[in-house]
Amino acid sequence: MLRCHEDAFARIDEVARNPRDGALLVIGDPGAGKSSVLAAAAERHPDISVVVPINPGEGGWPLSGLSTIVAAVGDPRAAEFTGRFALRDDGAATLAGAAGELLGVLRGLDLPRTLLLVDDIDRMDPDSRAIVGYMAGHLTGSGIRLVATASEPPLEMPLAGLPAVAIDPLTAEDAARLAPPGIDPGTLEILVAGAGGNAGTLAAMLAALTPEQLHGRDALRIPARPGPAAWAALERVTRRLGTSHTDALDRLATAPLHPRFAVGAWGEDAEDALQELLDLGLAREAGAFVALADPLVRAALSDALPSRARRELHERMLASCGPLLFPWHRSWADPAADVRMALMASAVEAARLEQPWAAVEFADRAVRSGREGLAPALVELAEELLALGRPALADRSLRLAATDATAGADERLRLAIARLRVEFLAGRGGDVEAELDGTVPDLGRRWTALHAAVAAARGERADPPDEPPAGSSAATAGAARAARALLRHEVGVAPEGVHDPLLLALHARAADLAQDYALGRSIATSIAGEAARDRGIWPGWRTALAIDGAARSGRIGEALELARAHEAGHPHDPGPPGMVPIGVWARLAAGDLDAADVLLGGWNENAVSRVGPLPAAEGLVLRAELARLREQPDVAGELLLLADTVAAGIEDPAHSRHLPALVESLAMAGRSGAAQSAARRLESAAAAHPSRWATLAVARTAVSTARDDEVGARYEQALRLHRPDDSGFELGRLHRTAARRLAAAGAARDAERAAADARIAFAGVGAAPWVRAVGTPVPEDGARAAAPARLGELSAEERAVAELVVRGLHNKEIAATLYLSVRTVELRLTRIYRKVGARSRAHLVAIMS
Repeated sequence: MLRCHEDAFARIDEVARNPRDGALLVIGDPGAGKSSVLAAAAERHPDISVVVPINPGEGGWPLSGLSTIVAAVGDPRAAEFTGRFALRDDGAATLAGAAGELLGVLRGLDLPRTLLLVDDIDRMDPDSRAIVGYMAGHLTGSGIRLVATASEPPLEMPLAGLPAVAIDPLTAEDAARLAPPGIDPGTLEILVAGAGGNAGTLAAMLAALTPEQLHGRDALRIPARPGPAAWAALERVTRRLGTSHTDALDRLATAPLHPRFAVGAWGEDAEDALQELLDLGLAREAGAFVALADPLVRAALSDALPSRARRELHERMLASCGPLLFPWHRSWADPAADVRMALMASAVEAARLEQPWAAVEFADRAVRSGREGLAPALVELAEELLALGRPALADRSLRLAATDATAGADERLRLAIARLRVEFLAGRGGDVEAELDGTVPDLGRRWTALHAAVAAARGERADPPDEPPAGSSAATAGAARAARALLRHEVGVAPEGVHDPLLLALHARAADLAQDYALGRSIATSIAGEAARDRGIWPGWRTALAIDGAARSGRIGEALELARAHEAGHPHDPGPPGMVPIGVWARLAAGDLDAADVLLGGWNENAVSRVGPLPAAEGLVLRAELARLREQPDVAGELLLLADTVAAGIEDPAHSRHLPALVESLAMAGRSGAAQSAARRLESAAAAHPSRWATLAVARTAVSTARDDEVGARYEQALRLHRPDDSGFELGRLHRTAARRLAAAGAARDAERAAADARIAFAGVGAAPWVRAVGTPVPEDGARAAAPARLGELSAEERAVAELVVRGLHNKEIAATLYLSVRTVELRLTRIYRKVGARSRAHLVAIMS
């Protein structure tokens, strides 16, 4: 079942299962899938369901619909009643009386529970529709549950008063299920936009595709030929407006958009007509442009105009349409004119103006007239669409460009560069090849630099490119700086003169990998401004990069909050395919560790080939951490061993960050030799690639691998290395490791103190799941068992102070949070210690946890 049908199906299921008789209207355009929903309901309830199709050819026969429904009940006594039933007139009182008589008959039949599924009740004859409507509101005692479908909400009573549910618009997930395998994603995106959320329309559009169109190698007819849903939508509009707005509607339908300033030239009342259309929601404003709001209405209007009338209308539009639309109207007014290059220029400009659908339509119009010589313009369009955050549309533009047999060496190399960008952003591991012979040197250097930057971001080996010579293009210089930042950690300042959101994303990633988190956050934030654009894929990229930087720097609470906010604001954007899905962090924020693991496990499948070894290893390390939080140490160990294999070619241990966890996992499993070997590898790699994280990680592994009599000393040494500005999350991990080792060594009191310190450290960085997962290694002489009962003695004010202590706040911070004086906080803490028997702040945290 399609997701857009689930709500309607659930409501029908409620009616079927309800012990009381009742009725429901299901509203949906032709093609929305009303019949499919009824069929699914009949399949769910086969013993009680009867599907009643309405024959539209009998719509003029009085009571034909009523006879069909009563016949479906299956009782000859009811059929006999309708056979001798006749109406004196069609007045409301007569119809209501007839409904009452029929209900009396049905109630006397003692029918078993029956679910009548009436398809297209709005095509039934009016008298029958009225009688059924009266009956539907008074079915109690009849044994009948009535569900009827209609194309639009009925205006006449009594059907208008029935409970109703509308079929939801088609979702992107539904569209992918309806589409044939191998369809070009950009092509599907265009068709979904043109289908207006109607499943039947999309299915018809998909069926009409040629193989070349299916794979994105040929232009589409936009708008597509109208189907039943389009004609129904147009009929509703014209019924609502009459003929007063016909000219404005016809003109709006001639193009995907129109300059707002040009409307006044359409006619004396054009401005007023347009404003009314805007007020009614039939037209929409898009920046400095206006357009029809419903693609189905536009498709029907375009098809309804005879060819000659359409051509003449385009001719009239030429006088006032402006330079952007002139090639478009010229191509229709004079089909023999070759305006392909002008159309492509308009397509590129439309994309720059953030009008991607107009850009696609202009470009497809040009390609339909012949694609020879269009490769450079199609590549330029792809770059603009990419900047808009529409990689699927950009990829399709490149597929069209690749079919231009006249493209030269430089054009083919530009195409390869653009394709490499698209493949990276789409999270695909496609091996893009390029031929450099005979090309402009600057293009060759750009390809080399970008290829190295992408490889480095994926965690693959690459050689840093040389500094481009003076006079190199901004695009080449920017790609070279990004590659050197990723491969040589040449960061430190924000890249100047870089406006390409992809290069900014690579620079932000480089800064995070180099542990310059403030710079990474600054660059990631700038992506929104440079990409406008804050739409398409770029909000997800910005958030994913911010989460990555926050997580790497140990600001776990910030990472969780970023994910939660992104899912609330962009629920259908999972983030970059080449990074851990934002939804994993959102589910972690909600405390749903199982859902986070399922989502991350699906993303991790074939991740090495898709996104590269570094993101794949990062995903495995996070999955291992989830397994540990869920108390599955064996699973965590297996995942870390897999991460070790995946990250074998990554030299800097601070990139994948799996080795400290692997050492601890091996030590916990009793594999001390393997743990020592992994620890030595970490020490060697840290010496070759020194960093603050590596220093702390080596110290933590020393605690993991220490002999029982050395654990305390190694723990103290590691603690002395931590500075106030170091990661609180890494400190929490150190305390957690020490708590486990101290407990195993028999130092119960020290282990408990380390566990409490771990909870404080994790709470201080907002890592709530980690706080909850830190247990007390060893219970202490019954005091812990009695502590929960004593927590109930705390007042609400005291409990608030205690909770903030658990979160790692100091007294001044607690006072500021609760709007108290520091002295008041100190007094409350004294009372709290006395009530719960806490000896220290750390002990209070342990009790509260």
